[in-house]
Amino acid sequence: MGSDSLRPFGSSGLGPGMVLDGKYEILNRLGAGGMGEVFKARHVHLNTFRCIKVMKQSLLEDETVRNRFLREARLATQIHHPNIAVVHDFFLGEGGSYMVTEFIDGTTVRQWSAAYGPFPLALAADVASQVLAGLDHIHRRGLLHRDISPDNIMLAYDSDDRLIAKIIDLGIAKDTTSTVSADTTQAGILIGNPKYMSPEQFGQLDDGESLDGRADLYCLGVVLYEMLLGVPPFISETPQGYIMKHLTAKPRRFAEARPGTVWSDGVEQIIFRALEKNREQRFGDARAFAVALERFLIVPAGTLSRDVVSRLRRGSERATLNQPLQGDTPTIADTPIPAAEATVAVDTTKTEENAFHSAFEHGSSTALRAFLDAYPKSVHADRARKMLEETLAFETAAKSETETGLREFLKMWPEGRHHLEAEIRLVELKERLAEQAFAQAVAADSYAAVRDFQARFPASPRIEEAKRIAAERLAFESASADDSEDAWETYLASWKDGPHAGDARTRLENARAREEEAYREASDAKTAAAWDAFLAKHPHGKRNARAQRNRREAAAFEEARAGGRAAMQDFVRRHADGLLVKDAQRLLRQMQDDDDFAHAQSMDKPAAWQLYLATHPGGAHASAAREQLTALEDAAFASLLSSKNVKAGAQFLTDYPDSPRRDEVKRLTAKWRESVAVQEALDAIAAGDVARAESLLAQVADPARQSEIQAALEAAHDRMSWDEATRAESTLSLRSYIEARPDGRWATEARKRLSKLEVATQAAEPGHWNDAWERGTIDAWDRYLAAHPDSARIEEARRWRQEASDFELAVSEDRKVMWRAFLKTWPEGRHHIEAAIRLRACK
Repeated sequence: MGSDSLRPFGSSGLGPGMVLDGKYEILNRLGAGGMGEVFKARHVHLNTFRCIKVMKQSLLEDETVRNRFLREARLATQIHHPNIAVVHDFFLGEGGSYMVTEFIDGTTVRQWSAAYGPFPLALAADVASQVLAGLDHIHRRGLLHRDISPDNIMLAYDSDDRLIAKIIDLGIAKDTTSTVSADTTQAGILIGNPKYMSPEQFGQLDDGESLDGRADLYCLGVVLYEMLLGVPPFISETPQGYIMKHLTAKPRRFAEARPGTVWSDGVEQIIFRALEKNREQRFGDARAFAVALERFLIVPAGTLSRDVVSRLRRGSERATLNQPLQGDTPTIADTPIPAAEATVAVDTTKTEENAFHSAFEHGSSTALRAFLDAYPKSVHADRARKMLEETLAFETAAKSETETGLREFLKMWPEGRHHLEAEIRLVELKERLAEQAFAQAVAADSYAAVRDFQARFPASPRIEEAKRIAAERLAFESASADDSEDAWETYLASWKDGPHAGDARTRLENARAREEEAYREASDAKTAAAWDAFLAKHPHGKRNARAQRNRREAAAFEEARAGGRAAMQDFVRRHADGLLVKDAQRLLRQMQDDDDFAHAQSMDKPAAWQLYLATHPGGAHASAAREQLTALEDAAFASLLSSKNVKAGAQFLTDYPDSPRRDEVKRLTAKWRESVAVQEALDAIAAGDVARAESLLAQVADPARQSEIQAALEAAHDRMSWDEATRAESTLSLRSYIEARPDGRWATEARKRLSKLEVATQAAEPGHWNDAWERGTIDAWDRYLAAHPDSARIEEARRWRQEASDFELAVSEDRKVMWRAFLKTWPEGRHHIEAAIRLRACK
């Protein structure tokens, strides 16, 4: 392949008019799938159409997957069968990967079904038999297709106008001889269409087992079912649903999937055998499956003409071909085909075809000569002779094992049967020569030798390694010329494990030591003159930039010292990470100390002096500030003692939070606050504000004063309770007062009044009972219960009150169900008769 193959590309970058690899002109995009995108292209040298499938690069990033792709692609290019789309070419590289197959001018099985509906049985059997022939071929070559579906079976007409079925898309074919057994890519992507996949492709395999050709037979069984009935054996809206049904469900019977249709005997059993979950119960191989379908063929598979296909399609619309065949003579719609003619077609064609296909598959000169000797007048004789000529040329070039011989063969046979194999051998030969030259360049250990290897073998697999060796030698020589710390660090950053790394580290340490010593001397001096001397000595050193910055900083510091506080503050802002920033900050703190002391003096307040001491605890004026703060505190304490003012005490505690007198001030303030609280509590009691008095009591700690307030509060509560009892003037209120305050001031008077009320209540009780009974309402019974809480008839009164409550509820609802419930609950109730009347009145 040309060197243009090495340029990066991807499916998203391809478009009409672009030329891929120097020989494939992209015409248009045909579609996309799970593995990549498909384009129609023209071979610019041969002027023939091709299909190019550009693989998704993400699927080939793993080295294991790349190797598998390469192995299986090489196998696919060696597959030559009339029922399999030919793989002409492939490319696997860093920039992109693709396969080139023959372009088939036809339709897929899915497209045919969409246009014409279900397949006639004879046509479906013919297509399936051709597909099985192709599957048998790839299975015997050690490959599986793994994605047999209506989209991957193409229908077209050959040059003799005969229908031919071709399997396409070997892009995910699996090499059964590989040790890789998982049926997913390294990225975990399921390979195939879940609608048509076999149970074992979903993992239904025992340990140690791997996929075989029976998986493809299951897929074809699903396709054949859908071709005949127009619907698949399993229906789901999600991939997960198809997976579960393929693993567990039975396919629908023909009568269930397509009611009212009559089928030839045995066709359902054949398809159901292909769809067995246990692969041991399926057909053993593709040939056995094909033999089972032979009874439904009307002519040998692959010989249906365009006219016969059209008649079959029209006949299928009348549903005649799905019925059993009559006698031994096959028919097409209503037209019989003579049995003798059909037999001759089978006998004379089949043996010769098989022999040619066998020789074609074997591909050796011996096999082709044997075919020509046996069938010198075969329709395939000219093609076989041309293939023999090419094969002899290839065998001669292969034996020579020279680059010239292989190139001459490729030039003479650019589209030959052995073209790709010759290209592979040529690549392998060039790789051997490149290996020898590379070993010599490495042994020479010179930049010139490696550079010469690169010029001679630019496409060698060793080219990247050669580039690294040449780059290392060039980097070492450049560092040696500079001999600075930065140069050697640059070399070691890229070649820390290089062949000259040890020598480079020694030279690095020497250069670093020289420069570090000079840098330390300038740092200790902290002057612009010292940094000038360092830069003059090491003008290109690794620390040159830092030294330049330090020199500018030193000059700025010297200028700021002469400019005052504002200039020094500006210096700190500009050089916050500089070497002299601490010296500058120390000078600024001295200036700030003086300014803050002067400000505290001007205010002469406790807070001002405390702020100064907090900011400058070890400042130059700290002693004087403490003396002044102590003097202010002494004066404030003397004033507090004379005033005995609580607010003044609180202000003292705020002004002097660190004063040693704080505990004494708190004690005095609490004492003064308690006296005020006692007086305010007594005043509140006198004013009748008991709640305020109780809140003030919580502020009094002295027991004697607490007792004084509590006694006053008790008297106030007694008065309030008596007033409440006399306002109600009932047995209940008077009894509550006596129970709450048996020793209260008015307890004796309460007992007298209670005795009188009880006598009067007892005398009025019968009348109150009669009144409540006559009224019969909730309110009447509530008044009785409130007036006679100690009556002997209290429980009876409560019961009649409940009866009144139920009656009033029934009145508010006024429904038969409520009245029936009331009468059932109160058969002897006070309102029994009225309830019965209301029940009869309800509609």
